[in-house]
Amino acid sequence: MKAAKALATPSDPQSAETTSTSPGSGSPHGWLWSSMTSTLALAATSLSTVCEPMKPAPPVTATRTFVAAPLPMTREHTRVFTLCRVARVALVHDIAGVAAIQAQLLREAGHEVDRISLPQIGASWSWPAKAITIPIRLLAYIPAVSRLRRGRYDVIHIHWLTQGIVGLLVGAPFFVQAHGSDLHVNLQNRALRWLTRRVLRKAKLVFYVTPNLLGYLSGFEQKARYLPNPVEVDVVAPNSRPQSPTS
Repeated sequence: MKAAKALATPSDPQSAETTSTSPGSGSPHGWLWSSMTSTLALAATSLSTVCEPMKPAPPVTATRTFVAAPLPMTREHTRVFTLCRVARVALVHDIAGVAAIQAQLLREAGHEVDRISLPQIGASWSWPAKAITIPIRLLAYIPAVSRLRRGRYDVIHIHWLTQGIVGLLVGAPFFVQAHGSDLHVNLQNRALRWLTRRVLRKAKLVFYVTPNLLGYLSGFEQKARYLPNPVEVDVVAPNSRPQSPTS
């Protein structure tokens, strides 16, 4: 129950620094648990999920450091690990490798994670040419939608609001993560604004990666959760060392 104890401990709302520990420890990373506990809590409480017993975490092959601002812990966050200690998670699409890191750390913690990619036909085109590819892209999403329907996932977490159309097509509860232009740019486009707001209405939770994006979530504040992207310190500052606590 190390994970539950970690959640029950109040943390600094401004920053957190955690490292993976010895092989097989399954110790949580602060940014990961703060990002996914809301997801797991809603999966366990709102979706009446029955989860499997805790499985041993796979060995951690290297010590890695991540820094992010954690979300405040609540009773709901702590309660989920009483109800759901292992979850089956689908991470749909990826932006800047964020989903890849989420998947890796969730697996290290003992959860079952599938990463599901989506075709990007015409994604780099400009409007109105991009509109031509929409029917083709929707057809290309069919295998992913079918897989999500069959997968019996506890959590479906979709990156990029436009890709939230997959959640609408699946018809199961889902969560979305807004990364920037998929929110503030989409709302300036008539067609994308309709789709974006429909995805926001249907999503159980909406994660956003920078504080300014909350201003674009008018009407959806109750389901909005601030989730900054993780920073892999070992890559960007390989010679850095954690500062010693000061009194």
